[in-house]
Amino acid sequence: MLTVTAQHIHYLHICKRKLWLILKGVSLETTSERVMEGKFLHDTAYSKRAKRWQEIDLGSAKIDHYDPKTKTILEVKISNKMEWAHEAQVYYYLWLLQQMGILDPSARLEYPLLKKTKTLKLNPQIIEEVVKWKKEIEYLESNIHCPHVIKKTICKNCAFHDFCYVTELIN
Repeated sequence: MLTVTAQHIHYLHICKRKLWLILKGVSLETTSERVMEGKFLHDTAYSKRAKRWQEIDLGSAKIDHYDPKTKTILEVKISNKMEWAHEAQVYYYLWLLQQMGILDPSARLEYPLLKKTKTLKLNPQIIEEVVKWKKEIEYLESNIHCPHVIKKTICKNCAFHDFCYVTELIN
């Protein structure tokens, strides 16, 4: 059975085709400049917070910054262009913590380059959504057919762009 990860939740909200390809073992992001920028931001943005914030591995998710004293997750992103997907990923982290018995966890979603912060907490409606997201990912994983190209502006910067638009590239 598939272990749904936070990355799966994120990609579900960006592009189901990309998620399906990743679920099938196709990985093209190791050479993506955008991914490299995000890793650099992760490594440099909050280096002074290392003592307070701990990295924790939940098996299906790795939370980079967690304060066990306040039960707070800190998620750092480079841009808010896909904020809905970032929020979904953080809600999944919160749901996982709750499943582990951590009561009333909270999260801060930060965009340091924009000087923007958003606080997130679970509620019954969000919990219901997270369960739906997991089921949708499990369905995609079991489906033999690749979802269609979505043709959005975000496709231009995607590591899978050439894969998805190969027929347009050769015509």
